[in-house]
Amino acid sequence: MARARHRVTPKGRKKAEIYDYFARTHVRHTDREWYDKPFLLDKWQWEDIWKPVFGTLKPDGTRRYRQALIGVKRYTGKSEISARIMLTVMMMEPMPEGEYGIIASSKPQAQIVFDKICAMVRLDPELSAVFEVLKKEIRHRETGATLSTYPADEAAIQGHHFVCCIGDEAHVWKSTAIFSAIVSGMKDRNSLFIIITTAGSKRRGVLWDYIIPTMLANPDAYVIWKGAQTLEEQLAGAKLDPADRRLWRKCVFASWHTMQQMEELYRTLPLAEFVRYELNVFPPDDLGADMAFKPSRVKKCADAGEFPWDAPLSMGIDGANSGDSFAIVIAANDPENSSVVHAYPIIFDEAGEDGFYDIEQIEQLVREYYDERDMRRIAMDPARLLLMAQHLQKKWGVPVESFAQSGSNMGAASAYLLTLVDEGRLRIHGPDSAKLIEHMTNATRDDAGAWGWRLGKTASRAKIDGCIALAIAALVLDANDDGAAWGLMTV
Repeated sequence: MARARHRVTPKGRKKAEIYDYFARTHVRHTDREWYDKPFLLDKWQWEDIWKPVFGTLKPDGTRRYRQALIGVKRYTGKSEISARIMLTVMMMEPMPEGEYGIIASSKPQAQIVFDKICAMVRLDPELSAVFEVLKKEIRHRETGATLSTYPADEAAIQGHHFVCCIGDEAHVWKSTAIFSAIVSGMKDRNSLFIIITTAGSKRRGVLWDYIIPTMLANPDAYVIWKGAQTLEEQLAGAKLDPADRRLWRKCVFASWHTMQQMEELYRTLPLAEFVRYELNVFPPDDLGADMAFKPSRVKKCADAGEFPWDAPLSMGIDGANSGDSFAIVIAANDPENSSVVHAYPIIFDEAGEDGFYDIEQIEQLVREYYDERDMRRIAMDPARLLLMAQHLQKKWGVPVESFAQSGSNMGAASAYLLTLVDEGRLRIHGPDSAKLIEHMTNATRDDAGAWGWRLGKTASRAKIDGCIALAIAALVLDANDDGAAWGLMTV
């Protein structure tokens, strides 16, 4: 939401339109499928950035907002719009020997915007005639004005008097002195300082503790924060429900954003990263463990109806010879709606007097289900239950598939189970359904690196074996016949 205290006048709007006409005519995209196409503003870029920054004027015609804080989520074209703004200011507001700067956490980070500007200059013959692109700076041939990059370091910025300065990703700046050095050096009455950033990883640091309160308190600073919550709501500690799709819609503001993307990212990203990168909210300190599933949705999965025993079945097994629990979950697609998955859990949570489960009894149970039902696939992690898997296969002729609990396998299984729960496509049956629901509400989202997240648990003694077994059974049921899609192999 924007915090604008001054309105755009007709004269200001005309100025913003003239500046936009220049950019549409001469500035071209430098990325992917848009390469070398005219840089036309998306609706939100015009309404929330371009028009208020360039179209809000004082009576003497100079800009009202000399400072702007623009908060947007990832993949909203921060570098591209920064480059468009900088080129427009250098061309439309020429300043002899003027200094223009791009500041980021490091010079390589600032170089990203600089390189885009260089590419934009090279793509337009008229811009190429005006600017000389050098290794470390861009120089205006006629005015001698220069554009350079700087790290977010007070010593590197002191002594510079920027006409226009763009600060990138202020959530990683280390000192308030950086902000002060930039502002104190901008002496021109029409100078412009813009910070474009995403939310930080924590509710502390230079951006949270200093820059945001300072700019919110400044009536001549423009603040726009595009996300699930306003900055005021975040500062006040307003409750956040990351699963609330109504909040998600506030974050689908660019023409290239979709709710489908939000759904996919919600399922694959650790919750704190989803909150920060997709909802553009500083993760609250009380966000706590990244719960894998919303408890109210898990409870809705309980089904007192009959399990479809005559359908083709799959089985997931998780546990160990000793421990808190040992789980078997049988899964089947609904005969009338194949998108619905039915689950029948069998959970052992009391080991024998010696501390071990009766593995022979469990093997016998698996064998009976295999012999008496249409059990198409049985999967478990051989690293945890290798002897059991070999015994089932060699002694009883029960084929068992290896499902290593690697980041790639569990990332896929965890995300698929979340999809079933969130979309209301999971039905849990049987006397152990309450146990399985408990295991699911104990599950958290643990970081799985390149594979997003995987099922973890709230505490070391929390039971989640049933949830793991269900995730395996559901994914194996959904996999293709030879299992190659999930890296399955015969033990």
